[in-house]
Amino acid sequence: MEFNINGRQFKVDCRDSRLGFDIRAVSDDGGVCVYKCVVTAEEPTVPAPITVEFCVPQVDMFNVWLPNEIRTEGLLPIWRAKKTLSRTALNSPMIAAVRFDDKNGCTAALSDCKTPCTLCAGYVEQNCGVEFRAELFSSAVVPVTRYEVLLYIDTRDGLACDCIVDANRWIMSVNGYESRKLPEAATKPIYAPWYAFHQDFTSDIIYEQCKRAAALGMNTVIIDDGWQTDECTLDYRYCGDWQVCQSKMGDFGELVKKLHDIGVKTVLWFSVPFMGVNARSAGKFKNAVLRLDEQCKAYVLDPRYKAVRDHLVGVYVDFMRKYDLDGFKLDFIDSFTLVDAETNDHTGMDYISVDDAVEVLLKDIHTALTAIKSDALIEFRHYYTGPVMQQYGNMLRVGDCPNDITANRIGSIGLRMSTSGVAVHADPLYWDFSDPPEVAAYQLCHALFAVPQISVDLEKISTEQKRMLEYYLKYQTDNRDVLLFGKLEPHGFAQGYSYVTAVGEKKSITAAYCDCAVACTGETDFDIINGSVADRVVLDMQSEVVCDFTVTDCMGNVVLCGERRLDKGLNSVAIPVSGVAQFKIHR
Repeated sequence: MEFNINGRQFKVDCRDSRLGFDIRAVSDDGGVCVYKCVVTAEEPTVPAPITVEFCVPQVDMFNVWLPNEIRTEGLLPIWRAKKTLSRTALNSPMIAAVRFDDKNGCTAALSDCKTPCTLCAGYVEQNCGVEFRAELFSSAVVPVTRYEVLLYIDTRDGLACDCIVDANRWIMSVNGYESRKLPEAATKPIYAPWYAFHQDFTSDIIYEQCKRAAALGMNTVIIDDGWQTDECTLDYRYCGDWQVCQSKMGDFGELVKKLHDIGVKTVLWFSVPFMGVNARSAGKFKNAVLRLDEQCKAYVLDPRYKAVRDHLVGVYVDFMRKYDLDGFKLDFIDSFTLVDAETNDHTGMDYISVDDAVEVLLKDIHTALTAIKSDALIEFRHYYTGPVMQQYGNMLRVGDCPNDITANRIGSIGLRMSTSGVAVHADPLYWDFSDPPEVAAYQLCHALFAVPQISVDLEKISTEQKRMLEYYLKYQTDNRDVLLFGKLEPHGFAQGYSYVTAVGEKKSITAAYCDCAVACTGETDFDIINGSVADRVVLDMQSEVVCDFTVTDCMGNVVLCGERRLDKGLNSVAIPVSGVAQFKIHR
């Protein structure tokens, strides 16, 4: 079926004859249009997928932005365009076609963040257009008699980054979602030794590493998978009983106390949905699981049962109270998925929708933990970082990409644009002990606009790497108001961001990631970080300025300083690889 609404053509594929569909305009405000889609059924019906399509002219559009992506693939033909699946604990229902000059081509979003849907956009050869597709009910959902969702389309001629930010704000606003209190500790560097040790660690190793971490400026540690088992299988067969492994961790309460004594907060890892096949508690919940995950060697608990939710909340509350923990890394929440709605028996459940139940679980966890400690740290990671999740987590992290500076850069910048009111964290940074300090520093340069988590063995890094790490962590901590909460302006979407600027009230900070000209307004003081392979950065000044400047290498050693006039137009500034140049403008 087709609909023509104020000149915009919609094509709808409703594959289920039992369902009715309608779409109508709700608002049209300066290039931002909102439409209401309504699905109806005479009796409760498990809906088949419904596809809503519209097309815009392919004028200077060569890239598609998707939330939570860590690679850029350009604008693909619609028949092989990459889809983004969204639901309560997976992604965000938004997408953008970006012009080559980083302007907005078209940004689209859906208001429903919980019901499974997919979005994609791709090139259509037949009409030289960019086709957007929104697929409703893209995976198993519960029966409906009426379903409504708003479709947001933004074709304004503004920066793509601003339109993406606006789309996220719209989703949050129409749903009444608000981010909660952001603890200060969530905005400061963290030691997260997972990549360095995986499950092979003890309480002594954690404590010794944390002493070094604290001296370098990291005052929180995330104790990851392994504290609950003496196995190193890297699967989840022993998850679910949640007992501290005495042979590895000894007196865990004493470890937390010792960490607090040296000023280090303690965050503990849990795999929320998993009940391992070898867990003693598995029998208790054998009739309250969604499925068996063969690869993980664990059952996935079903949050639609109140007993499951109460059990999980109780575990975290007990651990926080017993061990004086400061927060939790809550992992694998995106594994809560419904496989088959038709054959699901709802007996004993107080929720039919898995996505509704997941939100209730997260709300209950957040409420219970913050009642004990108002500044409790709660970390979520790719891909469960969407609007629903932003209400209940305060540390949203890029997914696993060890030693991959490109993925961490693209992932962290994408999270910055598609979240609000939270601290975006990079995936834990890891490098080779033999790397020159300026090469190891790429890890921090390319994650500059997110909170760094460090995951190297601090006993084994070189003296130069240690000096580099101390310098960069201090720089990021001192400038976190600009780096984390300044207005973000990414440039070069098609290249995975060639340079990125964060604009604060009194200064701006730009990181250059390739050998390109970096635009500078000269209106405020500014810093330039050289994250490229070149030994200089070219500044494209919008006006002439005279300034005092200091250039340091990646370890903080001053290599150049003085007074300089920067002419309007192109100016080459010598900055070592991974070095920092700071400019203070004469007023």
